[in-house]
Amino acid sequence: MNKIFSARVAGRWDPYHGKYRPYVLPEDELKCSLLEDRMDKVIACAGCGKPVKFGESFTSLEIHTESGFGFMVCPMCIDQEIERARDAEAMRQEEE
Repeated sequence: MNKIFSARVAGRWDPYHGKYRPYVLPEDELKCSLLEDRMDKVIACAGCGKPVKFGESFTSLEIHTESGFGFMVCPMCIDQEIERARDAEAMRQEEE
């Protein structure tokens, strides 16, 4: 099966423009997750696709379902998301 047809799409919040953009989740053998029943289950980070234990992941500030639930991301990706959110807020304050 062609991968483009099996890809799952989420919304990625763009903090600089204040809107969602379509985002293809980086899934291969591991799947991105919202919730698991085991903290030691290895999932794919929704930001970079790298393996991460569910219990060591964070709820994304940017990558969400249609209903607004955040996918799980690794520590490196959450740090990048926080930095983008801070930058976007600083830009908004400069414009005022």
